[in-house]
Amino acid sequence: MLVRTANFSLRGVTRIELVVVAVVIVVLLSMFLPIVKVKGKAERIDCVNNLKQIGMAERAWVNNSNDLYQVFSRTNAGTYCWAFYAIIAKDSKQSPKTFVCPSDERRSAAFFTRGGTTNDAGVGPFTDNSMVSYFINPEKNDVNPQSILGGDRNLGPGTVPGLDYGYSPTNGHGNDVLVSPPVCWSLKMHSAGNASGAGNILLADGSAQQLTSKGFNENWLPNALSVSSNHLGIRFVFP
Repeated sequence: MLVRTANFSLRGVTRIELVVVAVVIVVLLSMFLPIVKVKGKAERIDCVNNLKQIGMAERAWVNNSNDLYQVFSRTNAGTYCWAFYAIIAKDSKQSPKTFVCPSDERRSAAFFTRGGTTNDAGVGPFTDNSMVSYFINPEKNDVNPQSILGGDRNLGPGTVPGLDYGYSPTNGHGNDVLVSPPVCWSLKMHSAGNASGAGNILLADGSAQQLTSKGFNENWLPNALSVSSNHLGIRFVFP
């Protein structure tokens, strides 16, 4: 009985084949990277729109109430940062999604009260800082329209951006901080690993600004400090 044996030819990868593979990878990356950039730009625009809506909601509430910042009359109010947004959403009918940046790792609440229902077991009512992406300034100056009302939570001390969310702790306990320069945006959210940093702030006039860490330190934080009630720094409450 004749038994046929397979004859395999083993050879190394040729230089031409390596070049072809490299070209394919470059082409795929050239197709993928623009999509990532467009997605990041769209998310930042959505984030700016969120901040503008928050500004409008805050002004609407102030016109009807004088106790907007009552919850922040004491120090160490970081735990209650989320309550600010719950208060202004009461009359403005904002969606819980307004208070979470699409570039943040956090997820928005499904609803504001415990009476709602959702099919997503991981999402519940709006009850804590884990559903908020933005810090606030509880001592803002309404007289100066360029004073800072709030901004992205990935802000931290110093000039070297961190890998975390800066002043905003991951445990959701919040942080009540007296901020003075220098500060920088961490490598999270809009920075996307860029050491120059990128973040958004909301101003008292309702506008929002997209800033690098350098721009924030040089053009906006000094102005905010000049109208702050505390010359040592400006108080920001982080979620």
